[in-house]
Formats: sequence, structure tokens, C-alpha cells
Amino acid sequence: MNSWLVCLYLSALASWGLCGAAPVRAQEDPLSVRGVVSTAKHNNPTLKAAMLQYESASWDVFGKEALYDPVLLVDGSAAQLSTSNVSANSVRVNQVRRADIGAQLSKHLLWGTDLSLRVSSYALRSEFSGTTTGGMTGAGALPPNIASFLGVGSFGPVYALVAKATLKQPLWRGRGRDVGEASLRASRLSQINQGHTRDRVGSELLRDVLTAYWELWYADAAVAIQVQSLAVAKSQRDDAQARVDSGSLAPAEVLSFDTQVATRDEDVLTARTERERRAHELARVIGTNEHEGVFGAVIDEPLAEQSVHTFLRELVEQRALSESAEIHERAASVELSRMQQKTADDPKKPRLDLDSYVQTQGLGNKSVGDAANQFVGGDVISAFVGLTYEAPLRDRQRRAEAAKARLSTEVAEQQLREVRQRVLSEVRGALDREAAGREKVALAERTSDIAERQLVAEQARYASGSSTPLAVVEAEDKVRAAKLRLARARADLVESALIIEHLTGELLDRYASL
Repeated sequence: MNSWLVCLYLSALASWGLCGAAPVRAQEDPLSVRGVVSTAKHNNPTLKAAMLQYESASWDVFGKEALYDPVLLVDGSAAQLSTSNVSANSVRVNQVRRADIGAQLSKHLLWGTDLSLRVSSYALRSEFSGTTTGGMTGAGALPPNIASFLGVGSFGPVYALVAKATLKQPLWRGRGRDVGEASLRASRLSQINQGHTRDRVGSELLRDVLTAYWELWYADAAVAIQVQSLAVAKSQRDDAQARVDSGSLAPAEVLSFDTQVATRDEDVLTARTERERRAHELARVIGTNEHEGVFGAVIDEPLAEQSVHTFLRELVEQRALSESAEIHERAASVELSRMQQKTADDPKKPRLDLDSYVQTQGLGNKSVGDAANQFVGGDVISAFVGLTYEAPLRDRQRRAEAAKARLSTEVAEQQLREVRQRVLSEVRGALDREAAGREKVALAERTSDIAERQLVAEQARYASGSSTPLAVVEAEDKVRAAKLRLARARADLVESALIIEHLTGELLDRYASL
């Protein structure tokens, strides 16, 4: 099944993304099961949408996995502070220059832990000029050596190296792998769910395409039967007219055949209109109804090439419950709800976080080496540990979220139960229809054979003069009706088998090579 979907996905991308839409079917192109299935796989928009949604879910998983990748941060800056404040008795700082550079590596762990390591360095230099202190006397006067130092000169450069390791660990809200990995698990379950959705859509498409194909086959067969019946009616009318011309038959006897010809003309028109409607429906499900095209003859026949095989009731029911794409899709939704229920109330829990860091640094005046020696020697080390607690005075929101998640899970479980019951009911009904369809086909074949032999006998009696035109018309009508019932029974039997194969997941396996 997966190989068929991969091939389908690649072929759809090649057809759609590189070469555009598949070419329009040529007019009067013969139709086969393989042909319509292949065309639908390349053109049906519903299937393409399901495949694109699965691809989107795959990229979502890829993105969520990246949440736990290490993150590198590199930053740098340079700043200069200049002043031009001049007064009679003041100290003026003309310029302060500083340059910073740093790098940080951080990682978020599955347990909710945040780790980071930052290494940074900066250089600082200050320059002073043009300061006068002559007007400053008494207690506020600066010492001469300080005034001289502040008058003209510089300070620095000063170099610093800093390394800081930080750890933040939630102890209540956001703690544990179930919470830390919740978004990733949800994305993975959503991807699985989209995969089952893609399988279901693909199986439904095959069922609808093949059902439309066999409905077109029946409509085509009905046209052929009605045309043949019209030809027989005209032949009988012409034969009766010849007998009237020869005087062996009363003119009024021809009216029965004329009525039959007129009725068959109406039937042929109705059958052809129905065939056109079925052709439009097939074009819709295979995705080509945007273009004008005429379908040619339907070349495959029902009940041929193992189009219908014998079904064992117990095995079919077990396979439907274990392999149905719709059941798998709903089961994945239940699993997602259960997973979300575990963490639904976590954002509303009280917050208790542990914050800590360890930092070492080195300083050097006019020498990077001094800063490096102090940094490596661990002469300046600082550490911090802190706790932060936050909680609402009432926990109604947390209880509400937990209750909503629990109820959502119960709803999903009941929906899964409903789907299982419905699939089981549908497959049992389809099995009953399939079994009855086999008997109906056998009975219709017998009825058709009897009706044809009765028509031959009635025509012989009419030729000998021992029967009436009305009896011949009625016999021919029975033949036509028997052939239509036989064609309908064959189409119904194949369509019942399609429903069973769809419910048991066999359609995707059966057409995996197309």
C-alpha cells in the first residue's frame, strides 16, 4: 500500500509540478479500468489535496524536531560616548569608547530544561581633556594631583573576558518529557493521521472511479441493447409491411410494429442521454471534466479478469475492522486526544522554576594577557541559584482544561466506536448484496436465454400464421428487458465487490502496480 502511495506521490509531483496537468484524453479514446485509474491518480484534485496535506504534516514534524537543536548566537557592538559640556568649574569627560563581542550556545531539552553557555569579551577606554578647577576652593576643591589627572589624559584600555553557564529547570509547570515533547508527539500523530486520511481518500477515489466506470459500461450496454431492439423492431415492421403489400396481412396489423418502433426510438434517445450523463460523471471523478472530450468504447467487461472474487464473510469482517483506512484514521485521532489529555492542564498549573548560573571572568588593565590569566585561573567566580513561584489563587482554569480534554477523548472514542460499527454494518450489507448479486446474475442469464428462445418460437409461429404481431412484440420486449436486467445485475455485482474491497483496504493493494 505504501509503495503505491509513494509512486502515486512522485508521479503526481512529476506530472503536476514539472510537466503541468496530464494531457487531455483524446476524443473517442477507448476506456479501460487501468486507463481511468491511472488518469484519476494524476488529475483528481481531492487526492492531490490529501497528498499535499500529508506532505505538510511531514514538514511540521521536521520543524518540531528542530525545536531541540542547539542554537548559536553571535553578537558584537561598538559604542562611543562624547560630551561637550563646558563650565567654569567642572570636570568634563570627552569620550568613552567600548567594544563588545560574544557568542552563546543554547539548547532546549525534552524534559523542559533550558541550558546555555555564553562567552563574551569587551574593551573599554576613556579619554579626558580641557578640565579646569581653579574656581573650586574650600571644602569642595579637588586635590592638585587629581585635578592634574583629570585635566588631560586617558583611562584604559580595560579588557574583560566572561563565561557564564545558565540552567533553567521547571519543577512543576512544563516539567517532564510528556510536556516537553508534547508538540513533537502531536505532530507525529497528526502525520500518521494524515497518512490514513490519504489512504482513505485514495481508496474512496478508486471506488468512485471504478463505480463510475461500470455505470458507464452499463449505460453503454443499455444503448447497444436499445439500438439492437430498435433494429429488430424495424425489421419486424418492414417484414409486416411486405406481407401487407402482398395481401397476406391486414394493414391494421402493421400498427403494432409501428408503435414498437416509435417506442424503441424513445428508448434509444433516453439511453444515449443517460450514457452522456455517466460519461460526464466519470470525467469528473478522474479530474478531466475541465476539458471537452468524448469517451470511446468501454473495453473491459464485468466479471472478467477476476474483477469479482469470492468473499469469505468472517475473513472480510475481520479485515474490515483491522485494515479499514477510515477506522485507522479515527483511531489515530483517539490516540492524539489521549496524548493531548495528558498535558492539557499543564499551562494552568502553578509555576515553580529553578534558575541558576555559574560565571567566571577576568579583568586586565591595558593588557589582554592579565585578563586571560585571571579568567583561566578562576580568580573571579560567581554563582546564583533562585526559585520562582507563581500560582493563581483558584485553579478553576486548570480543572476546566483537564475536563475539556477528558471529554474530547471520550468523544473521539465514541466516534471511533461509531465508525467501527458503521464499517461493520456496511461490509455486512455489501456482502449480502454481493451474495444476492451472484444469484441475480445467474437467474438473469437464465431468464435472458429463455426469453430469446421464446422470441424465436413466437417469430416462427407468427411466420406460420398461428401467432399475432402483438405476441411477437411482447416476446421481443421481454428479450430486451431480460438483457437490460442481466447487464444491470452484472454492474451491481461488480460495484458491491468494490464496496467490500474499499472497506477492507484491498483496493489500494489491488491497483498498487498501476
